[in-house]
Amino acid sequence: MRVREAKKEDSRELTKLWKLLSKDHFQKEMYCEQNPNLDDIEDNYIQVLDNKDTFIYVAEENNQLFGFAELVMKEPSDDFYSECYTYILHAFVKEEQRSFPTLIKLYRACEKKTKELGIRYMMTDIYDHNPRVQKLIRYLGMKEYRRRFIRSIEESI
Repeated sequence: MRVREAKKEDSRELTKLWKLLSKDHFQKEMYCEQNPNLDDIEDNYIQVLDNKDTFIYVAEENNQLFGFAELVMKEPSDDFYSECYTYILHAFVKEEQRSFPTLIKLYRACEKKTKELGIRYMMTDIYDHNPRVQKLIRYLGMKEYRRRFIRSIEESI
């Protein structure tokens, strides 16, 4: 197993992995009332790979992609006022090959790129329904920065 930077020829396989991630996410997402139709999306990663502010790393074994992490450069914003930072937008490994060592290698690739860019901070969001990854991310040295709270207004009326 190795982790490497994604290439344009990986875009179709990345799209397939992204669809698996999305299906997994929407099955667990309590605030998504309908699952989006992902069948019409053929190759949404070709444009992403052209974006100079996005870096994608893939986990590969026997020339087959089975995981990826998508890192995005961000400007200061309401989420983080201080300075530019990188943000892990997506991280996914196929369920049958899911392991902490693979996730750690993908994370380290993102961390290395952040350092190469001269950026001091890297962030990510992890849903409450994913305590194992929360534990892993803490193990890797990330600290909780903010908490987001939500309430359905319809339920309160």
